[in-house]
Amino acid sequence: AGGKFRLLGNRLQLNGSVYRIDWTNAQYTTNPGSCGIVTTFNVPKARSEGVEVESQAVVFRGLTVNGSFGYNNARFLQNVIFPAGAKTIANNFNPVPFTIVLKDQKIPVPPYTFSVGAQYAFGLTADIRAYVRRDYRWQASYAPNPFPTTAYTPDAINQSFGTGNLRAGLELHGFDVNLFVNNALDRKS
Repeated sequence: AGGKFRLLGNRLQLNGSVYRIDWTNAQYTTNPGSCGIVTTFNVPKARSEGVEVESQAVVFRGLTVNGSFGYNNARFLQNVIFPAGAKTIANNFNPVPFTIVLKDQKIPVPPYTFSVGAQYAFGLTADIRAYVRRDYRWQASYAPNPFPTTAYTPDAINQSFGTGNLRAGLELHGFDVNLFVNNALDRKS
């Protein structure tokens, strides 16, 4: 469910949505048992629930600011356990099943994101408009593979990070020619 609203004589736009997505047979790629063979499994059930909010406002003629926020609770709803193999010397005659996915295990995506930006546009001539834009995006940290799944590594955390982008351009008769720098702060993910 969601909505889009224009307020204050179209100077402010607010968009929002609340969602729940249920998947069947969602694919999950992993390295079971750290054996070097990447394998894809189907997880019978998965769910993603969240909220997204976006806003854009014209502060004064030429200056537009925007912001957004997102929350996503994505998780698997069932265990996936690879059955134990035969008793061999390699497993000390004690075969153990591999846990691939745990019920309620988070799907490896950032749970929180937000962004802010501003653009200033001005006319150079009657036909040419110029603009400069600055954006900043951030995402929260998350663990790609929790304990005791087979792909678990204690130091494998995708850290939170933010990136800043710059753009300057010209618009003429429906064309946009611009120069940009993505990740202007040279942040490493």
